[in-house]
Amino acid sequence: MTTVVHAAEPVVGWRRRLGAIPVVPVLVSALLPVLVLSSPASAADLNMTVRVTVERVEGHDFGENPDFYSYVEIAGESFNNEDTPATDPFEDTYTIEPNWEFSKQVALSSGTVPIYLEIRDEDGFLRFDDDLADLDPDGDDPDDPSDNDDDTDQSLSFTLDLDACTVTGDLNGGCGVFTSTGTPDESASVRLRVEVTEPPAAPGIRIRCLHTPLFPQVGDVVTITAEFLDGALAPTRADTLEIWVNDRTAPRTSASNSLTLTYNHTITGGGSFSYGCRGIDAGVPIFTGWRSVAATAGAGDEIQVLYTGSTYSRVDWVFVGDSDDYSGAADPQFQSDVQQIIYNSFYSYDPFLVHQDAMNFWLQVGTGQADPAEDGCDHEVPDSGWADSVMVVHVDSFRDCAMGGSNVFSGENNSFNTIRHESGHRPFGLADEYCCDGGYYQQEVFPNVYEEPEDCADDAPDLGRTASDCREFEEEIENWDDFDWSVSDPASNDLMVDNTTAQAADTRRIEWYFAECRGAKC
Repeated sequence: MTTVVHAAEPVVGWRRRLGAIPVVPVLVSALLPVLVLSSPASAADLNMTVRVTVERVEGHDFGENPDFYSYVEIAGESFNNEDTPATDPFEDTYTIEPNWEFSKQVALSSGTVPIYLEIRDEDGFLRFDDDLADLDPDGDDPDDPSDNDDDTDQSLSFTLDLDACTVTGDLNGGCGVFTSTGTPDESASVRLRVEVTEPPAAPGIRIRCLHTPLFPQVGDVVTITAEFLDGALAPTRADTLEIWVNDRTAPRTSASNSLTLTYNHTITGGGSFSYGCRGIDAGVPIFTGWRSVAATAGAGDEIQVLYTGSTYSRVDWVFVGDSDDYSGAADPQFQSDVQQIIYNSFYSYDPFLVHQDAMNFWLQVGTGQADPAEDGCDHEVPDSGWADSVMVVHVDSFRDCAMGGSNVFSGENNSFNTIRHESGHRPFGLADEYCCDGGYYQQEVFPNVYEEPEDCADDAPDLGRTASDCREFEEEIENWDDFDWSVSDPASNDLMVDNTTAQAADTRRIEWYFAECRGAKC
């Protein structure tokens, strides 16, 4: 049977941890339903964000505990999250609620988008060894001799109308939550959500939106500030600027011909709230996406202060206060410093701001200890191994570093460019490009530093360069042989050299990482 539940039904977000520790639900207020907004004719070439979220899978008659994963196609692009951090916590389980979100930017002018979904049970190292869970209620029932439907049709295929936000095919109805159950034997019941939202950025325009205090309490007044920016992140006037809070039907406040807009929201009962900011310029709308903010600490070790969606489809940063400088997440100075880091290091840097709907920010309840690079870079933090990156925030000035073999780095509270550089290491995996005492390695996928000059020369055309752009430097290791490295990014004005602009190799790796997350592989 196939049913549709419209967008009022909530989504449940999940946090992940390593190993066999079970996932823990996260409180998400009204829980991020789709914002359905009309788009004017002049915005016909706008790229809309299409999201397909697998919220729940219940297996039937697999004979043994299944290891489910998803294969999804959106507008011809395929996503497969088999054997990734997003699937590991759900192995050997018949009923899972993974909240795997798959998203793709699609031109509104496309009109319609084909979408295809399979749920598979991982059995072997090759995909064709895996069992396909039957999701289609119209397939063949092997126990009914009179049923001669197509037993090969075990997937769900449907077409999404971008403008109307409706689907037709194996699923039918308005955008929202759908459920479908296949026929007996190795079948599954699946609950999925289909959404279309306006993008967080468009050519030549950006929007920035943040609240203060970062971790409010019930009874506090929270100030939300929206800023409209041009492509260089300079202030520019929007034809319309809006702030939305909780209510998905209308903005709480709006202004015309405005650079900025603020709204004061009083925290009442319920423990959290959601908000987002929208701007329209020359008929082109952009929307930050909904963010959920905790107003009370939950049962976990981390507090969500900007939660945009499933951790399996987001880049998650956890901030830990250095015990020499802060008392923990409740410390007002820690909250203020982290808010400035989010604003200046992430929301004031275009490679990150354009992905603001794909980032989650958390505060660690406990404290840690940052260790200077010259002392070995042996940071001490509470366990947040599930996160993509953990930053130890400190006040004293010393050389910051990313800890080898972990997701942890340190950052001085007001060294915003350095924090961007260290974020290049963790989570994005970029190597240092300066000479001669940094961290050097060649990534298997989209490297920015190369062990051999031939590798640099071969990769240069993919970065819009030639072999002559490659330069070499020598790594100096005390009491050890020196190593030569090659790089084609410039020797200055570079994120991984002097903490400034993300150059071609840096941007390629960052974009790849975000794409992996948008395919539910984080």
